[in-house]
Amino acid sequence: MGFGGGGFSSGRSVVGHTSVSGSGEALVVSGTVSVSGSSPALIITSGDFLHGPSKNVIYESVNIRFADSTDDTVIVELKEKIPALSVLTRAAMVVKTATNLGTHNVNLRLGTTSGRAADTDISSESIEILGAGASSTRSSNSKSGAIDVGLTGSKEVWINQDLAFMNADVYPYVCNAGTGNGTTNSSAGTVLVYLEWIGLD
Repeated sequence: MGFGGGGFSSGRSVVGHTSVSGSGEALVVSGTVSVSGSSPALIITSGDFLHGPSKNVIYESVNIRFADSTDDTVIVELKEKIPALSVLTRAAMVVKTATNLGTHNVNLRLGTTSGRAADTDISSESIEILGAGASSTRSSNSKSGAIDVGLTGSKEVWINQDLAFMNADVYPYVCNAGTGNGTTNSSAGTVLVYLEWIGLD
């Protein structure tokens, strides 16, 4: 699909520093950071973005509040982009808190443009990487075929491990899936989104 480190020996936390260096360790950083010298094996920032020399993970807890009866309309954009020439290796989503709506199905898409507002239809400028439109998506309760992420029950996991190749910078969005969600916005519902990719920005 084309579109748009080993273990460490120790760990330490860095708060308020603008420059850090280290080798073979994990750093937990609060605030802006620049790395010099031998790069740490892993840096964990306060924005839920984990990165090593080239293997990267976006892990974000996302509240789902916008329902729309049009397929592929924006609910929320994630905080981090995936840069051009990167390879996405895994996409996953877990329902942490169930929705209060009777039906709310969502998918995960990579858009070519950042900043799209809620309820914007991005079907023509994005590709689905998790949901019924991504054929290799599987879930805890649906192991034989792709299915959209349903928010009415908690703890179920959806995952797609197909490789996706980025021709340009892309921006992850959680979107409404299908036409059955209605237009009443929710007051509950939270998902955990996990994206793993290899590349450099």
